[in-house]
Amino acid sequence: IGIERHHLPRITQRFYRVDKSRSRATGGTGLGLAIVKHAITRYGGELLVDSTPGEGSCFTLTLPPARVRVVGAELLPSPGFMPSSPS
Repeated sequence: IGIERHHLPRITQRFYRVDKSRSRATGGTGLGLAIVKHAITRYGGELLVDSTPGEGSCFTLTLPPARVRVVGAELLPSPGFMPSSPS
């Protein structure tokens, strides 16, 4: 759980694996985050990663409003989101 800081700059590189013991035979190709970053960047967006070893990781995708169209969707807070109480 969580990604050590020295891995963060490379996790979006094709075929990069944080856990060297994992292989294609045990799951994954090492392409997932590379594809996500490419797609988001292509649309003028950004992929941000905040990670704490032993606690977990948070991946945030941002897109320019001009690139987003919402159709029939309900906006839901992120898991763990705690809205501030009104003052």
